[in-house]
Amino acid sequence: MTTAPRRRTEADAGAPAPIAPTRPVYRHPGARSRTEEPPS
Repeated sequence: MTTAPRRRTEADAGAPAPIAPTRPVYRHPGARSRTEEPPS
């Protein structure tokens, strides 16, 4: 358990989880259930 977290740390340094920041961005105060796709 030293190589698995090692790669994840490098990715986090550049971009912390591509799904974490993407969900809150499209998470509108009116559309809470619609978090997967943007209200395009």
